[in-house]
Amino acid sequence: MRHLLSFVFFMAGLFTIAVGSVCMIMAGIGLPPWDVLHTGLTKTWGLTFGIWSQIRYRIEHVFYWLLD
Repeated sequence: MRHLLSFVFFMAGLFTIAVGSVCMIMAGIGLPPWDVLHTGLTKTWGLTFGIWSQIRYRIEHVFYWLLD
């Protein structure tokens, strides 16, 4: 149950971060470091910004889970 609650909060956090990133991209005010990475991967490999963001976040989540 603890892991399920952690996962729900993690996904809610990802959604909040994604909304903030989209607002910053649309406003053209610059990007944080991780978003620069996602933008570069988008231009290089062709997947969308959101897909790269989700891939990176999921990999990060697995590492956090393994360290727990």
